[in-house]
Amino acid sequence: MNKKPINFEYFRTSDTKCASFLIASGHLPMSPPLIKHEKDGKVKAFWQFSDFKLNNHGRKFGESLRIWKQGIDFIEKNPTDKQALIMQALKTYDFLTDQLNRDDLDNTIVFYTIEGNTFSALKGTKKEKLLKEKYNGRRRK
Repeated sequence: MNKKPINFEYFRTSDTKCASFLIASGHLPMSPPLIKHEKDGKVKAFWQFSDFKLNNHGRKFGESLRIWKQGIDFIEKNPTDKQALIMQALKTYDFLTDQLNRDDLDNTIVFYTIEGNTFSALKGTKKEKLLKEKYNGRRRK
């Protein structure tokens, strides 16, 4: 019996940002693009790729993956590269969404309704303290 080796290559990642970078760079995912594994009651999702041809930036899949792994270093060394710009957009999105959970930026606006009028102030400011005192004073009566 003559057996021929099967040459099947694929790449899987659970990193959705990496998958987004690869897709935006022109490396299309497999079909189906997402698979889920369940083990011991836990589900883990993986994005899968098998098309390792050149993308629309003239790079092979492995080259694009190396760019992703270099991260900020690649962006700083190649600020005008199309894939650097794609990665920068994803990193900027991460930074901005991380800011949403911070309470130390002195940029949270609080609202108080006193006698039917709504007032606003930046959290932690003198104005907010005065509004809070007035609001709490009205609530006790």
